[in-house]
Amino acid sequence: MKDRPRRRRRWRPEASSDHDMRGRRSGPGAAASSCLACAACALLAAAAASCTRQRPGGSAAHADGAAAASSRAPAPPAEPIELALLYSANVRGQVAPPAAPPSALGGLARRATLVDRARLQAKAIVQVDAGDFLPALDDPAFAAPAAFERRARLVLAAYQRMDVDAVTLSPRELSIEPQALRRWVREAKLPVVLANLKGDDGKPAFPPGRLITAGGHKVGVLGVTETGGENQTVNLGRQIMLEDPIAAAVQTARALRADGAELVIALVNAPIESVTPRALAGTAGIDVVVIAHGDGSEVGAAKGEPTALMASLPAGNGYLGRIDARPAAAGAGGWRLAPRALALDRTVADQFGTGLLISADSTTILGLPPPRGKKPPAAPAKGPVVWESWTYASSRACGYCHERATKQWETTDHAHAMTTLKNKGHDRDPACVGCHSVAWLQPGGTVNLDTLTLNFTDVGCESCHGPSAAHVRAPDYQKKAGTVRTVDPIICLGCHTPDQNQGPFDYAVALKEVLGPGHGVPDVPVPPGGGKR
Repeated sequence: MKDRPRRRRRWRPEASSDHDMRGRRSGPGAAASSCLACAACALLAAAAASCTRQRPGGSAAHADGAAAASSRAPAPPAEPIELALLYSANVRGQVAPPAAPPSALGGLARRATLVDRARLQAKAIVQVDAGDFLPALDDPAFAAPAAFERRARLVLAAYQRMDVDAVTLSPRELSIEPQALRRWVREAKLPVVLANLKGDDGKPAFPPGRLITAGGHKVGVLGVTETGGENQTVNLGRQIMLEDPIAAAVQTARALRADGAELVIALVNAPIESVTPRALAGTAGIDVVVIAHGDGSEVGAAKGEPTALMASLPAGNGYLGRIDARPAAAGAGGWRLAPRALALDRTVADQFGTGLLISADSTTILGLPPPRGKKPPAAPAKGPVVWESWTYASSRACGYCHERATKQWETTDHAHAMTTLKNKGHDRDPACVGCHSVAWLQPGGTVNLDTLTLNFTDVGCESCHGPSAAHVRAPDYQKKAGTVRTVDPIICLGCHTPDQNQGPFDYAVALKEVLGPGHGVPDVPVPPGGGKR
């Protein structure tokens, strides 16, 4: 196939453009698992009626502001986002941004926060990855087989926590020992789609595509990969054959459409200069082509052909792609797609749950129990001396002033979170205890399991309202220091992740389970002369 001309239009991070797909058919995903996930909305509204001061002249200032606001015409409501399509590529095992410079981009915990934002903003989301997400075998940091497996499993655990809907694989990833690769992705429950890979028995090595239902729509996702050369028959430690990616993708797209897919996404692990992405963009039945090795440009197909949106990210792994999908105008059919690249910079906070996986893997944990099956030593070995300066005060300290709020909190599941974990035998698991406690592996927190058990168990005030040592120490007229009263729902999603929550997390329902009189819910007034409350 000859190279077809293409046109490129670069789009900057956060800048979006509408890609109208009239007359095309199109559609999302979701999920969840089990285990009591905690740490979210514990003490959400106010910690009893205290610690607030009205600013001098505050009422008049508020009245002036309200009058000015009422004189302006109300802003039109934002058009709802039917689906948010999130895509990535080339993570290459890098779970955190580089240590230097401070402005460095990247990090799976930051990415998870942007995914949670999309969950709150759109009716449904679909997450995909175009490959090269596992570490590179030739990376010196992962030269030892044990180090390579550990990092690969960490990436897969993060993808499971974010509930990624589908990935495809690169030739580099296909060079991993096949039984190990299959076992890792199976244990992480990560769906792999790869339409043009056949084993030496002639059967597909992985499902060619997947149909995802979310938000009442059906989205089809397929994957293809290529070696970059014309000879697509390769031996990657075993006999496999990479068939023609274009023919395989077209056949899979037709099958997905026949199964009811309203929108079809093709994951293409190939360079943007390859003929494959552009050919698929000009193929009826494919709506979005995600290119693994691109340059952050949006590329159109050859003139006169039906054009899919071709999306790629800037080089490196410092961005997450997002495409907001809205139905086209009534009667037009298809979708309007608005793509943008979201920078994973330091303005994006780490999602707690994904960050917990990464911190538990990279931090020296104190107070760990002996390995299973081994007796503890008669005399504890001398470990490193760690001096901790806590910015967390503990739920007990909060209760000295906020007694009624604390009594209400004690009636919730959050107040017994560590007991739940202990009953399941995971109360000394560094990757679990953070969502059943306060301050674990956080700046100003602790890395010692014994300290955690003594001072910071259960999902308490500071799990949601932030470190409060400064708040506790401050005089009454400075009590706004050190903690926040309003809790962003993103805090809740940090631990109520799809791999832990029992079913989709419903923020409004969750609030009713953790708030009550004295804590975020006003008391029922007593009628004059008494009466029942």
